[in-house]
Amino acid sequence: MKKIFRSTSLILLLSLSYVVTQAQDRQQVQDVSRDKFESRDKAERNTAPFNPLFFKNKQAQHIAVKFQVLEGGRLRPVSAQVRAGKMPHRFSGGKTVVSYRDEQGKELGRFSMHDPTMARSYEGNEGNIRYLPPGSTFELALPYLRNIFRLEISGLGPQLSSQGFELGNIIKEALEKERKE
Repeated sequence: MKKIFRSTSLILLLSLSYVVTQAQDRQQVQDVSRDKFESRDKAERNTAPFNPLFFKNKQAQHIAVKFQVLEGGRLRPVSAQVRAGKMPHRFSGGKTVVSYRDEQGKELGRFSMHDPTMARSYEGNEGNIRYLPPGSTFELALPYLRNIFRLEISGLGPQLSSQGFELGNIIKEALEKERKE
């Protein structure tokens, strides 16, 4: 009889513990949901209403230059396009350095990034890094500056080569197209 009483008591104690734990978990979930709602509500109250003119603001635009990979890892600029939205966040630790200059050769700015011709995979242990094959394309985002004429990229490919490009006409075409729209 004592054995049955102990077993029953143990089952009741475990059941009670389970019910209390579930109630506490449910309360925590409700608290987290309420906190998220309150912080979202606060952010919405403190944010200006959406203004479609944001996309016409030159401070909120950038120029995307499309490059094609050629044989031997050489690059060819294909086109440029003015894009709405601020410049993407710049990583400042890669080995590839992008420098953009005006027609007189004055450096307008520079940034570092990971090699845009390199594709990475984190699956498996071997062959995680491959370079883009000929015919592939990628885009490089530059600030919205009307006077960018020359672009120099160093630290490309497995040999960390350097390449320079005159982008004056490509960028002028993109700016002209954007002006007409």
